[in-house]
Amino acid sequence: MNYFPRLPLSPFVQTMQAIAGNEICITGAAPLAPLSYGDEMALKQKAFTEFFRKKRVEGDWEPLAASPFSRLYRTTTKRRVVFAFGKYVLSMGDAGRDRPDETRNEAMLEPRQHTALYELLLKKLNEPLFSPMAKRCNYLIIRGSYKEFCVIFNMHKLDGPTVRNLKILGAHLSGAGMGVVSSFVFLDPSSSKYYIDKRESGGRGGVKKLFGPDTLRFSAGGQTYVYDALSFSQVNQSMVPLMLKKAAGLLEVAVKENAGIRLVDLYCGYGLFTLFLGKHFGEAWGIDCDPASIRRARDSVGHLKDLPASCKMRFMTGQITSRGLEEMLPIRGDIPEVVMLDPPRGGTEKGVIGAIANRMPFKVLHIFCNVDIIPEELDQWRRVGYSVSRVLPLDMFPGTPNLEVMVLLKPR
Repeated sequence: MNYFPRLPLSPFVQTMQAIAGNEICITGAAPLAPLSYGDEMALKQKAFTEFFRKKRVEGDWEPLAASPFSRLYRTTTKRRVVFAFGKYVLSMGDAGRDRPDETRNEAMLEPRQHTALYELLLKKLNEPLFSPMAKRCNYLIIRGSYKEFCVIFNMHKLDGPTVRNLKILGAHLSGAGMGVVSSFVFLDPSSSKYYIDKRESGGRGGVKKLFGPDTLRFSAGGQTYVYDALSFSQVNQSMVPLMLKKAAGLLEVAVKENAGIRLVDLYCGYGLFTLFLGKHFGEAWGIDCDPASIRRARDSVGHLKDLPASCKMRFMTGQITSRGLEEMLPIRGDIPEVVMLDPPRGGTEKGVIGAIANRMPFKVLHIFCNVDIIPEELDQWRRVGYSVSRVLPLDMFPGTPNLEVMVLLKPR
Protein backbone atom coordinates (compact mmCIF):
# COMPACT_ATOMS: atom_id res chain seq x y z
CA MET A 1 0.00 0.00 0.00
CA ASN A 2 1.29 3.49 -0.85
CA TYR A 3 1.53 5.99 1.98
CA PHE A 4 1.31 9.77 1.99
CA PRO A 5 4.66 11.51 1.53
CA ARG A 6 6.02 13.13 4.66
CA LEU A 7 5.42 16.86 4.56
CA PRO A 8 7.90 19.37 6.06
CA LEU A 9 7.10 20.23 9.66
CA SER A 10 5.81 23.73 10.34
CA PRO A 11 7.94 26.00 12.57
CA PHE A 12 5.74 25.43 15.63
CA VAL A 13 5.69 21.67 15.12
CA GLN A 14 9.46 21.72 14.63
CA THR A 15 9.73 23.34 18.06
CA MET A 16 7.46 20.67 19.52
CA GLN A 17 9.46 17.89 17.84
CA ALA A 18 12.73 19.26 19.21
CA ILE A 19 11.30 19.20 22.74
CA ALA A 20 9.85 15.70 22.29
CA GLY A 21 13.11 14.35 20.87
CA ASN A 22 13.07 10.76 19.62
CA GLU A 23 10.27 9.69 21.95
CA ILE A 24 7.48 10.92 19.64
CA CYS A 25 7.32 11.31 15.87
CA ILE A 26 5.09 14.35 15.35
CA THR A 27 3.75 13.64 11.88
CA GLY A 28 0.26 12.98 10.63
CA ALA A 29 -2.99 14.56 11.74
CA ALA A 30 -3.13 13.22 15.32
CA PRO A 31 0.36 12.20 16.45
CA LEU A 32 -0.25 13.09 20.12
CA ALA A 33 -3.40 10.98 20.53
CA PRO A 34 -1.54 7.95 22.02
CA LEU A 35 -0.13 10.13 24.85
CA SER A 36 -1.85 10.65 28.16
CA TYR A 37 -3.57 14.02 28.13
CA GLY A 38 -1.34 15.27 30.95
CA ASP A 39 1.80 14.49 28.94
CA GLU A 40 0.29 16.06 25.82
CA MET A 41 -0.60 19.27 27.67
CA ALA A 42 2.88 19.50 29.17
CA LEU A 43 4.51 19.08 25.74
CA LYS A 44 2.26 21.68 24.13
CA GLN A 45 2.83 24.16 26.94
CA LYS A 46 6.61 23.82 26.61
CA ALA A 47 6.46 24.11 22.82
CA PHE A 48 4.19 27.16 22.94
CA THR A 49 6.39 28.93 25.50
CA GLU A 50 9.59 28.14 23.59
CA PHE A 51 8.11 29.15 20.22
CA PHE A 52 6.91 32.52 21.56
CA ARG A 53 10.21 33.09 23.33
CA LYS A 54 12.19 32.49 20.13
CA LYS A 55 9.84 34.74 18.16
CA ARG A 56 10.03 37.41 20.88
CA VAL A 57 6.28 37.72 21.25
CA GLU A 58 5.46 40.26 23.93
CA GLY A 59 2.57 40.32 26.39
CA ASP A 60 1.33 38.31 29.35
CA TRP A 61 1.16 34.63 28.35
CA GLU A 62 -1.41 32.64 30.25
CA PRO A 63 -1.20 28.85 30.80
CA LEU A 64 -2.64 26.58 28.14
CA ALA A 65 -6.35 25.97 28.79
CA ALA A 66 -7.29 22.29 28.64
CA SER A 67 -10.19 20.85 26.65
CA PRO A 68 -13.08 19.26 28.60
CA PHE A 69 -12.98 16.37 26.10
CA SER A 70 -9.41 15.29 25.43
CA ARG A 71 -10.46 12.53 23.02
CA LEU A 72 -13.70 11.56 21.21
CA TYR A 73 -14.43 15.26 20.69
CA ARG A 74 -14.58 15.87 16.92
CA THR A 75 -18.11 16.84 15.89
CA THR A 76 -17.19 16.88 12.19
CA THR A 77 -15.55 13.83 10.63
CA LYS A 78 -15.23 12.49 7.10
CA ARG A 79 -14.21 9.46 5.06
CA ARG A 80 -13.25 9.27 1.40
CA VAL A 81 -14.94 6.43 -0.49
CA VAL A 82 -12.31 4.35 -2.32
CA PHE A 83 -12.64 1.20 -4.43
CA ALA A 84 -9.71 -1.11 -3.74
CA PHE A 85 -9.10 -4.85 -4.07
CA GLY A 86 -12.61 -5.49 -5.38
CA LYS A 87 -14.58 -3.68 -2.68
CA TYR A 88 -15.29 -0.24 -1.26
CA VAL A 89 -13.28 0.99 1.71
CA LEU A 90 -13.38 4.21 3.70
CA SER A 91 -10.20 6.25 3.95
CA MET A 92 -9.33 9.06 6.34
CA GLY A 93 -6.74 10.40 3.92
CA ASP A 94 -7.87 12.78 1.19
CA ALA A 95 -6.06 10.77 -1.46
CA GLY A 96 -7.40 7.44 -0.26
CA ARG A 97 -4.11 6.18 1.19
CA ASP A 98 -3.83 5.73 4.94
CA ARG A 99 -0.98 4.92 7.29
CA PRO A 100 -2.35 2.40 9.81
CA ASP A 101 -0.80 4.19 12.80
CA GLU A 102 -2.15 7.60 11.74
CA THR A 103 -5.60 6.15 11.07
CA ARG A 104 -5.65 4.62 14.54
CA ASN A 105 -4.61 7.92 16.12
CA GLU A 106 -7.26 9.94 14.29
CA ALA A 107 -9.97 7.45 15.25
CA MET A 108 -9.20 8.17 18.91
CA LEU A 109 -10.47 11.72 18.42
CA GLU A 110 -13.84 10.76 16.94
CA PRO A 111 -17.04 9.96 18.85
CA ARG A 112 -17.91 6.26 19.01
CA GLN A 113 -21.23 6.99 17.33
CA HIS A 114 -19.37 8.24 14.23
CA THR A 115 -17.40 5.00 14.04
CA ALA A 116 -20.58 2.93 14.26
CA LEU A 117 -22.26 5.01 11.56
CA TYR A 118 -19.31 4.63 9.19
CA GLU A 119 -19.37 0.86 9.71
CA LEU A 120 -23.07 0.80 8.83
CA LEU A 121 -22.60 2.98 5.75
CA LEU A 122 -19.63 0.95 4.51
CA LYS A 123 -21.67 -2.24 4.78
CA LYS A 124 -24.41 -0.66 2.67
CA LEU A 125 -21.96 0.64 0.07
CA ASN A 126 -20.74 -2.88 -0.57
CA GLU A 127 -24.25 -4.29 -1.10
CA PRO A 128 -25.11 -4.75 -4.82
CA LEU A 129 -28.29 -2.69 -4.38
CA PHE A 130 -26.24 0.44 -3.58
CA SER A 131 -23.64 0.02 -6.32
CA PRO A 132 -24.87 3.05 -8.38
CA MET A 133 -24.51 5.34 -5.37
CA ALA A 134 -21.19 3.91 -4.24
CA LYS A 135 -19.61 4.54 -7.65
CA ARG A 136 -20.52 8.23 -7.49
CA CYS A 137 -19.73 8.96 -3.85
CA ASN A 138 -16.68 11.10 -3.04
CA TYR A 139 -17.01 11.42 0.73
CA LEU A 140 -19.18 10.45 3.66
CA ILE A 141 -19.38 13.24 6.25
CA ILE A 142 -20.85 13.23 9.76
CA ARG A 143 -21.58 16.48 11.58
CA GLY A 144 -23.75 17.64 14.47
CA SER A 145 -23.49 17.65 18.24
CA TYR A 146 -22.56 14.88 20.67
CA LYS A 147 -26.16 13.63 20.74
CA GLU A 148 -27.61 14.38 17.30
CA PHE A 149 -25.93 13.60 14.00
CA CYS A 150 -26.25 14.61 10.37
CA VAL A 151 -24.93 12.44 7.53
CA ILE A 152 -23.82 14.20 4.34
CA PHE A 153 -23.18 12.35 1.09
CA ASN A 154 -20.65 14.17 -1.11
CA MET A 155 -21.43 13.01 -4.66
CA HIS A 156 -19.75 13.81 -7.96
CA LYS A 157 -22.80 12.80 -10.00
CA LEU A 158 -26.52 12.31 -9.48
CA ASP A 159 -28.79 10.28 -11.74
CA GLY A 160 -32.01 8.31 -11.29
CA PRO A 161 -30.55 5.10 -9.77
CA THR A 162 -28.23 7.11 -7.50
CA VAL A 163 -31.05 9.28 -6.19
CA ARG A 164 -33.16 6.19 -5.48
CA ASN A 165 -30.23 4.65 -3.57
CA LEU A 166 -29.79 7.80 -1.51
CA LYS A 167 -33.48 7.93 -0.59
CA ILE A 168 -33.45 4.28 0.51
CA LEU A 169 -30.28 4.78 2.54
CA GLY A 170 -31.66 7.99 4.05
CA ALA A 171 -34.80 6.15 5.21
CA HIS A 172 -32.59 3.43 6.71
CA LEU A 173 -30.52 5.98 8.64
CA SER A 174 -33.63 7.76 9.87
CA GLY A 175 -34.99 4.59 11.42
CA ALA A 176 -31.74 3.03 12.61
CA GLY A 177 -31.96 4.47 16.13
CA MET A 178 -28.40 5.80 15.98
CA GLY A 179 -29.14 9.49 16.61
CA VAL A 180 -29.18 10.54 12.94
CA VAL A 181 -31.69 13.41 12.76
CA SER A 182 -30.97 14.67 9.24
CA SER A 183 -29.17 13.86 6.02
CA PHE A 184 -28.12 15.87 2.99
CA VAL A 185 -26.64 15.30 -0.45
CA PHE A 186 -23.84 17.61 -1.53
CA LEU A 187 -23.14 17.65 -5.27
CA ASP A 188 -19.48 18.25 -6.12
CA PRO A 189 -18.94 17.46 -9.83
CA SER A 190 -15.28 18.50 -9.58
CA SER A 191 -14.53 15.73 -7.04
CA SER A 192 -12.55 18.32 -5.12
CA LYS A 193 -9.94 17.14 -2.65
CA TYR A 194 -11.82 19.19 -0.04
CA TYR A 195 -14.72 17.28 1.46
CA ILE A 196 -16.83 20.46 1.71
CA ASP A 197 -15.90 22.76 -1.15
CA LYS A 198 -18.82 25.09 -1.77
CA ARG A 199 -16.85 27.30 -4.11
CA GLU A 200 -16.02 24.61 -6.67
CA SER A 201 -19.39 22.87 -6.43
CA GLY A 202 -21.58 25.90 -7.01
CA GLY A 203 -22.42 26.83 -3.42
CA ARG A 204 -25.76 26.35 -1.73
CA GLY A 205 -27.47 25.18 -4.92
CA GLY A 206 -25.48 21.93 -4.72
CA VAL A 207 -27.14 20.82 -1.47
CA LYS A 208 -30.29 18.65 -1.31
CA LYS A 209 -32.00 17.45 1.84
CA LEU A 210 -32.93 13.78 2.22
CA PHE A 211 -34.74 14.15 5.56
CA GLY A 212 -34.77 16.03 8.84
CA PRO A 213 -34.38 19.68 9.90
CA ASP A 214 -32.83 22.22 7.54
CA THR A 215 -30.16 23.17 10.09
CA LEU A 216 -27.83 21.70 12.68
CA ARG A 217 -27.86 23.07 16.21
CA PHE A 218 -26.06 23.00 19.54
CA SER A 219 -26.18 24.97 22.79
CA ALA A 220 -23.40 26.81 24.61
CA GLY A 221 -23.32 29.66 27.09
CA GLY A 222 -27.11 29.65 27.48
CA GLN A 223 -27.60 30.23 23.75
CA THR A 224 -28.77 27.80 21.04
CA TYR A 225 -26.88 28.18 17.78
CA VAL A 226 -28.07 27.01 14.37
CA TYR A 227 -26.01 26.60 11.21
CA ASP A 228 -26.33 24.99 7.80
CA ALA A 229 -24.95 21.52 7.13
CA LEU A 230 -22.10 22.88 5.00
CA SER A 231 -21.25 26.00 7.02
CA PHE A 232 -18.20 26.21 9.25
CA SER A 233 -18.60 25.22 12.88
CA GLN A 234 -16.08 24.59 15.64
CA VAL A 235 -14.90 20.99 15.48
CA ASN A 236 -14.54 20.69 19.28
CA GLN A 237 -17.91 21.71 20.71
CA SER A 238 -16.85 20.73 24.24
CA MET A 239 -14.44 23.69 24.16
CA VAL A 240 -16.94 26.31 22.95
CA PRO A 241 -18.37 27.33 26.38
CA LEU A 242 -14.85 27.90 27.75
CA MET A 243 -13.85 29.83 24.63
CA LEU A 244 -16.87 32.12 25.00
CA LYS A 245 -16.13 32.66 28.68
CA LYS A 246 -12.46 33.47 28.01
CA ALA A 247 -13.38 35.93 25.24
CA ALA A 248 -15.78 37.71 27.59
CA GLY A 249 -13.08 37.87 30.24
CA LEU A 250 -10.42 39.26 27.91
CA LEU A 251 -12.81 41.95 26.64
CA GLU A 252 -14.03 42.63 30.20
CA VAL A 253 -17.64 42.43 29.06
CA ALA A 254 -20.04 44.22 31.41
CA VAL A 255 -23.40 45.75 30.51
CA LYS A 256 -22.91 49.10 32.23
CA GLU A 257 -19.41 49.65 30.89
CA ASN A 258 -20.18 48.74 27.27
CA ALA A 259 -23.62 50.26 26.67
CA GLY A 260 -22.17 53.08 24.52
CA ILE A 261 -19.65 50.90 22.66
CA ARG A 262 -19.81 49.06 19.34
CA LEU A 263 -18.61 45.45 18.97
CA VAL A 264 -17.39 44.52 15.49
CA ASP A 265 -17.04 40.75 14.97
CA LEU A 266 -15.20 39.85 11.75
CA TYR A 267 -15.36 36.34 10.26
CA CYS A 268 -18.37 35.91 12.56
CA GLY A 269 -19.78 32.76 10.94
CA TYR A 270 -23.22 31.92 12.35
CA GLY A 271 -22.73 34.48 15.12
CA LEU A 272 -21.04 32.47 17.86
CA PHE A 273 -19.30 35.43 19.51
CA THR A 274 -21.62 38.18 18.27
CA LEU A 275 -24.73 36.59 19.77
CA PHE A 276 -23.01 35.76 23.07
CA LEU A 277 -21.09 39.02 23.60
CA GLY A 278 -23.01 41.50 21.47
CA LYS A 279 -25.99 41.84 23.80
CA HIS A 280 -23.67 43.56 26.32
CA PHE A 281 -22.84 46.36 23.87
CA GLY A 282 -24.79 49.26 22.47
CA GLU A 283 -24.21 47.93 18.95
CA ALA A 284 -22.95 44.62 17.56
CA TRP A 285 -21.94 44.07 13.94
CA GLY A 286 -21.13 40.62 12.58
CA ILE A 287 -19.56 40.20 9.13
CA ASP A 288 -18.78 37.00 7.23
CA CYS A 289 -18.40 35.97 3.58
CA ASP A 290 -20.73 32.95 3.90
CA PRO A 291 -24.34 34.00 3.13
CA ALA A 292 -25.77 30.83 4.70
CA SER A 293 -24.04 31.53 8.03
CA ILE A 294 -25.22 35.13 8.05
CA ARG A 295 -28.81 34.04 7.36
CA ARG A 296 -28.70 31.74 10.39
CA ALA A 297 -27.15 34.44 12.57
CA ARG A 298 -29.96 36.83 11.65
CA ASP A 299 -32.53 34.15 12.46
CA SER A 300 -30.93 33.61 15.87
CA VAL A 301 -31.25 37.28 16.85
CA GLY A 302 -35.02 36.89 17.04
CA HIS A 303 -34.62 34.05 19.54
CA LEU A 304 -32.33 35.89 21.98
CA LYS A 305 -34.23 36.00 25.25
CA ASP A 306 -32.07 38.60 26.99
CA LEU A 307 -31.28 41.04 24.16
CA PRO A 308 -31.79 44.58 25.53
CA ALA A 309 -34.08 46.79 23.48
CA SER A 310 -31.29 49.37 23.38
CA CYS A 311 -28.84 46.97 21.67
CA LYS A 312 -28.68 47.10 17.88
CA MET A 313 -27.43 43.82 16.40
CA ARG A 314 -26.70 43.56 12.70
CA PHE A 315 -25.20 40.85 10.48
CA MET A 316 -23.80 41.46 7.00
CA THR A 317 -22.45 39.28 4.19
CA GLY A 318 -19.26 40.54 2.57
CA GLN A 319 -15.63 39.89 1.79
CA ILE A 320 -13.38 40.97 4.64
CA THR A 321 -10.90 43.20 2.84
CA SER A 322 -9.64 46.68 3.63
CA ARG A 323 -12.04 48.15 1.08
CA GLY A 324 -14.92 45.90 2.17
CA LEU A 325 -14.64 47.03 5.78
CA GLU A 326 -14.65 50.67 4.74
CA GLU A 327 -17.82 50.14 2.70
CA MET A 328 -19.75 47.97 5.17
CA LEU A 329 -19.03 49.50 8.57
CA PRO A 330 -20.26 52.83 9.98
CA ILE A 331 -18.03 55.87 9.84
CA ARG A 332 -15.05 55.45 12.14
CA GLY A 333 -14.86 57.32 15.40
CA ASP A 334 -18.58 57.97 15.83
CA ILE A 335 -18.60 55.79 18.97
CA PRO A 336 -15.87 53.77 20.73
CA GLU A 337 -15.25 50.31 19.23
CA VAL A 338 -14.04 46.89 20.24
CA VAL A 339 -13.05 44.60 17.35
CA MET A 340 -12.65 40.85 17.37
CA LEU A 341 -11.59 38.68 14.46
CA ASP A 342 -11.32 34.92 14.03
CA PRO A 343 -9.95 34.49 10.48
CA PRO A 344 -9.28 31.18 8.68
CA ARG A 345 -6.04 29.27 9.10
CA GLY A 346 -4.25 31.34 6.45
CA GLY A 347 -4.81 34.56 8.40
CA THR A 348 -6.07 37.96 7.35
CA GLU A 349 -5.93 39.32 3.83
CA LYS A 350 -3.36 42.01 3.09
CA GLY A 351 -4.46 45.39 4.41
CA VAL A 352 -7.16 44.13 6.81
CA ILE A 353 -5.15 44.72 9.98
CA GLY A 354 -4.32 48.25 8.85
CA ALA A 355 -7.98 48.90 8.01
CA ILE A 356 -9.03 47.78 11.49
CA ALA A 357 -6.36 49.95 13.11
CA ASN A 358 -7.61 52.95 11.12
CA ARG A 359 -10.93 52.61 12.97
CA MET A 360 -9.01 53.16 16.23
CA PRO A 361 -10.62 50.42 18.37
CA PHE A 362 -9.52 50.62 21.98
CA LYS A 363 -9.41 46.81 22.19
CA VAL A 364 -8.82 44.10 19.60
CA LEU A 365 -9.24 40.38 20.23
CA HIS A 366 -7.46 38.45 17.48
CA ILE A 367 -8.07 34.69 17.51
CA PHE A 368 -5.62 32.38 15.72
CA CYS A 369 -6.08 28.73 14.75
CA ASN A 370 -2.56 28.56 13.28
CA VAL A 371 0.28 29.25 15.70
CA ASP A 372 2.83 29.68 12.90
CA ILE A 373 1.31 32.89 11.54
CA ILE A 374 1.02 34.61 14.93
CA PRO A 375 4.44 36.35 14.92
CA GLU A 376 3.92 37.80 11.42
CA GLU A 377 0.39 39.03 12.13
CA LEU A 378 1.41 40.51 15.48
CA ASP A 379 4.24 42.32 13.74
CA GLN A 380 1.62 43.92 11.48
CA TRP A 381 -0.30 45.06 14.55
CA ARG A 382 2.89 46.51 16.01
CA ARG A 383 3.53 48.51 12.85
CA VAL A 384 0.05 50.08 12.99
CA GLY A 385 0.38 51.10 16.62
CA TYR A 386 -0.97 48.17 18.66
CA SER A 387 0.78 46.06 21.27
CA VAL A 388 0.00 42.71 22.85
CA SER A 389 -1.66 42.86 26.23
CA ARG A 390 -2.57 39.23 26.97
CA VAL A 391 -2.10 35.88 25.23
CA LEU A 392 -4.34 32.91 26.00
CA PRO A 393 -3.69 29.54 24.29
CA LEU A 394 -6.56 27.05 24.14
CA ASP A 395 -6.19 23.33 23.45
CA MET A 396 -8.97 23.33 20.86
CA PHE A 397 -7.52 20.33 18.99
CA PRO A 398 -6.38 17.65 21.46
CA GLY A 399 -4.32 14.85 19.99
CA THR A 400 -2.99 17.13 17.26
CA PRO A 401 -0.03 19.57 17.32
CA ASN A 402 -2.40 22.54 16.82
CA LEU A 403 -3.68 25.20 19.20
CA GLU A 404 -6.21 28.02 19.20
CA VAL A 405 -4.73 31.25 20.57
CA MET A 406 -6.53 34.39 21.74
CA VAL A 407 -4.46 37.59 21.67
CA LEU A 408 -5.72 40.82 23.23
CA LEU A 409 -4.22 43.96 21.68
CA LYS A 410 -4.44 47.59 22.75
CA PRO A 411 -3.18 50.86 21.24
CA ARG A 412 0.32 51.73 22.37
